[in-house]
Amino acid sequence: MIDIDKMTSNEWINYRYDLIDAHLAKGLPLEANPDCPVCDVINDYICFECECHQIDKGRENEPSR
Repeated sequence: MIDIDKMTSNEWINYRYDLIDAHLAKGLPLEANPDCPVCDVINDYICFECECHQIDKGRENEPSR
């Protein structure tokens, strides 16, 4: 189990990049949510909360480790 509370900032950033890369490698998109007041659909900006939600949703179908 990964404990992000014990990660350095650099380790956490690399961990996030790895999650995003794995998500995209599965062919799953990361898309700005038009219903989110923080996302910017026109400029293709995805807020952190929506990014996390999409990544978590993409991981739901993975087999348990």
